[in-house]
Amino acid sequence: MESCTDWSSLFGNFASSAEFRNEYWRRAPVVLREIAPWAEFGLDALRAAVLADPSIAADAARVDFDFEARRGWTNVCVGDGWDGVERALDDGTVVFNTAGLACAPLADACLAALDAFELPVGVNVYITRPGRAASAPPHTDRQDVLVVQVAGHKRWRVHVPPRTDANPLADPFARGKGDDVLDATSLDVIVDDILRPGDVLYVPAGAPHQTATPPGSETSLHLTFGIVAGSTWGLSFDTLRRLALPRVPEDDLAFRLRPRVHRAFHTPLPIGSFLEGTTDAAATFDYIARKYLGQVPDPDAVAAAISRARRHHAAILAAMRTSYDHVAWRGSYLQRVDPYLDALAGLIDDLYAATPSQEKEEKKTKVTVGPRANAPPKDVRERPRRGFAASSRTMKTTTPPPPHEESPPRRRRRRRRRR
Repeated sequence: MESCTDWSSLFGNFASSAEFRNEYWRRAPVVLREIAPWAEFGLDALRAAVLADPSIAADAARVDFDFEARRGWTNVCVGDGWDGVERALDDGTVVFNTAGLACAPLADACLAALDAFELPVGVNVYITRPGRAASAPPHTDRQDVLVVQVAGHKRWRVHVPPRTDANPLADPFARGKGDDVLDATSLDVIVDDILRPGDVLYVPAGAPHQTATPPGSETSLHLTFGIVAGSTWGLSFDTLRRLALPRVPEDDLAFRLRPRVHRAFHTPLPIGSFLEGTTDAAATFDYIARKYLGQVPDPDAVAAAISRARRHHAAILAAMRTSYDHVAWRGSYLQRVDPYLDALAGLIDDLYAATPSQEKEEKKTKVTVGPRANAPPKDVRERPRRGFAASSRTMKTTTPPPPHEESPPRRRRRRRRRR
């Protein structure tokens, strides 16, 4: 892949690459050297943005973990202002979540990625001083990511994912976070490489990875663009299961005991220009529903569910495009990010709101397998997360939840007002 001078070219090259889509997407990590327009954003630009709007730093977090105490990735509030960021860097990595709503250059980058892939996109900024033997513990994420190294060096190790049935109580897309410590020593290493400015690393969703900074004089800064094509945003085959099938006593925990089933239902739907045409959604769902659930889907219900998912997908992209339009920004970062997260949470709610036919079917059909057989699956109410990582603003007095697993945006907003 050739070197690019702007974000549109970079993401356009990825999205149009048949090799990337067929050989690497959701399959394997890959490192590409000196192809990103890394000079478009840096530490000075971030510092200037924080000095102009201190609420950006108020929502930043330091990555904390303790292997001996069996504590995985947790986020710790860094405090207000750039001085708080500098102090936090003495103890580890600092992450700025939802940075596409904080800095205009990153908003433009997110729009470029969104237009290229036609999938939900967000970006986080990570800063680490040199010489950190472990800057982020082994963990997994819900989103596929494109990591762009902007300054300094960072070592990345990406591992083969563990089987979901090895620890079914742990979310495969949030391993190594909170009380879950992921032991990567037993996992084969796929990538062990040092990124330099301009390098790009692709990491598939669910692939364990960890980072470190080698000794040197320059602080490492990298951008993580999360490209979310899956269950987090209601864009997987599991969405069709929820919308098109009668309620069944299956939830994500049950699927984790059957790795092939879990993988099949969490496969992204072929929606958006990057994935459109990669498979036939209706035929694929009919196959996996028959094979893994023993159900014969109603073709009309499946068609209606696919149509609903497409409208939902379009609504998400429209909300993101509006929020990334920095020309129209008013007020502080926090005044922008809260309505944004509320809007996305509302779209998730609307997607899974029961239709009249579903409500009628649930009243008529009573499943009697197990005490919670008629309860909705635990993951039905999954909500969007701040910047695809945890917010730090609710973490001053309690042990923070792991990234990607925190409380819904609206709840965080109410808690903030109570203080």
